[in-house]
Amino acid sequence: MWVVGVSVRQQSTRRADVIEVAVSGQPQGITEGARLMVVDLVATAWEIDGRKGISFRASAVRPEAASPAVAGDSSGRGTGGSSGRGKSASGGDVS
Repeated sequence: MWVVGVSVRQQSTRRADVIEVAVSGQPQGITEGARLMVVDLVATAWEIDGRKGISFRASAVRPEAASPAVAGDSSGRGTGGSSGRGKSASGGDVS
C-alpha cells in the first residue's frame, strides 16, 4: 500500500487542502506539483474513540494527460474540469 499526498484546489474559493490517497502498487511517473488523474477515488468517513475523519483510496494515481488550454487561460495549462478527475469530500477537484 502506498500513500500519495495530493493537493486539492477548490476553484470557487481558490482554497487548497492536501489529502492522502492510499493506492495499491507504487505510483509511476508522479512528480511534485504535477497535475494528476485519480482513478476510482473513494472517500470513507470514519470515527474512532471520538475522533472523526475521512480516508481516501483509489485504484491508481497517475500523471494527467496534457489537456488543451481553456478559453481565457493564457498560461497554456488549462484550468481543470477534465473527465475522470476525482473529487474531494468537499467538492474540489483533485489535481
